[in-house]
Amino acid sequence: MKYGISLGNSKLGRLAIDHLMEKGVAPADIVAVVRTPAKADDLALRGVVVRRGEYGDEPSLVEALQGVDKLYMISGMAPPEERRRQHRGVIESAKDAGVRCVVYTSFMDTAEDSPFFAWGINRDTETVLKASGLCHTILRNGMYVEADLEYIPEYVKAGRVANNIAEGRISYISRRDLALAAAHCLLDEGHDGKTWTLTGPEAVSQAQLAEWISQWTGESIPYVSLSDEEYRATFPDPHWADVVVTLYQSARRGNAEAVTGDFERIVRRKAWSVPEVYERFHL
Repeated sequence: MKYGISLGNSKLGRLAIDHLMEKGVAPADIVAVVRTPAKADDLALRGVVVRRGEYGDEPSLVEALQGVDKLYMISGMAPPEERRRQHRGVIESAKDAGVRCVVYTSFMDTAEDSPFFAWGINRDTETVLKASGLCHTILRNGMYVEADLEYIPEYVKAGRVANNIAEGRISYISRRDLALAAAHCLLDEGHDGKTWTLTGPEAVSQAQLAEWISQWTGESIPYVSLSDEEYRATFPDPHWADVVVTLYQSARRGNAEAVTGDFERIVRRKAWSVPEVYERFHL
């Protein structure tokens, strides 16, 4: 059995590779599909098969996925319409290459009126995957806790946590836990046709997050609620502003606060809490 990881040089992709190897998969049975193989030399040195395959370049993907039985398909980061096309191309390329099963990273926000622009992309990708004839598992991932914890030095520098989430709560989950759940879905039986919503163990407010950061750093870091316009103005990149501002609008509406038991059902332990992730990995 060979396992493919698309966007294999991403943080999530690398963690999935680590988990597969920890569970006994031989490096030679893991194919990291990457845009620039030279940037994954360390994976090749570990024995992982590194092949060039680029979203939007279907011939390269078909070639890269030759011999792969199961694919962990990580969502891309291109603008909306381009990303829709890319995702359809990945699924079609997987079929053409003879891949049997796809595990796809969707997102937990499924509200039809969600302001988060990527929900429409994920919905379309889920629909295409379900109609593809491939066996499939959909992982509706919660929001990465690392995205905030890795930003702690900037919060300290600014003297505050400031965004447009307001009173919204987020059931943060570690990127490490998401990759672990994906590895289980690739390796274990019983996930074909399933849709799992992967969340952390509790829904956390921004005020609580700021309180924890204050405790960890010894600094007084309050939470400051910004309007959408104020928060958008803090981003130099308009596309990235759209991503984050609409994501946090969604969280403000309560679309990111659900707590499910799906991670524990898959992995057979609870997901790590925000403080546990910080303490374990010193983020």
